[in-house]
Amino acid sequence: MSHWYKRDGSPCYEVPNKSKPGEMRKTKLGDARILDLLPSVTGILDMMAKPGLDRWKQEQIILACIKNPIQYGETEEVYAKHVSEAAKEISEKAASLGTEVHNEIEQSLILMENPDVFVVPKPYKHEQTGPIIESFMEWLPSEIQEVVKLEDPFASPLGYGGKIDIIYETNTGRSILADFKTQSTKPGKPVNSYNQHGMQLAAYAKGTNRWEHRLKIIILSTTEPGRIEIVDWTDRKEEMWKLFEACLTIWKITKKYDPSWERE
Repeated sequence: MSHWYKRDGSPCYEVPNKSKPGEMRKTKLGDARILDLLPSVTGILDMMAKPGLDRWKQEQIILACIKNPIQYGETEEVYAKHVSEAAKEISEKAASLGTEVHNEIEQSLILMENPDVFVVPKPYKHEQTGPIIESFMEWLPSEIQEVVKLEDPFASPLGYGGKIDIIYETNTGRSILADFKTQSTKPGKPVNSYNQHGMQLAAYAKGTNRWEHRLKIIILSTTEPGRIEIVDWTDRKEEMWKLFEACLTIWKITKKYDPSWERE
């Protein structure tokens, strides 16, 4: 589901549901045309194939077949539906875990900057979340000296918007623009690195005039608590920007909508 932003950078993820007064619904392209909204960076990246994600989804379907063999008398159509639902449940759980970890990281960083703020503890939805956050807080001082911005939304005159996870200063004085990702990893195997990650960071840097910042993806493993790895995209930022720019052009042509405006 694509997110949308106003020209002042503020999010516009939902709009009033005219068919159900008092309720909200997800913003759509038709709403964007009327309200002059900008598509999100991640929405634009949906125009590009994601072979890594597609392989993972295929693996989940195969695993669902193995764990849920066809039952006697069950038709192929019904079985296919059951398997699809089982695979979808796995995908939704992974997405939910990623969202919870992301939210907890944000809260942990806010508390680090404002230790006097009182927050009522709440139970985690996923048992993996606690160990992941604990290891993140232990790792934090080795990389982040000062948090400059958290969850920073923006709008670019080039016709897109987004929300940067974090901008920070390292212990060596470098300015970093970064995004957090959760990933299911395997012991002894490298983390997965996708061009979409680099494209996302390059779009953020270009859209916020932070081109001189270093660009990093911070990966937290959901299967190996304590494993945190950084993928630095800085040396490929020009290449990644060109890829994103091409994707942006395709998006505008395909959607027949160009919300860009001239920089003053």
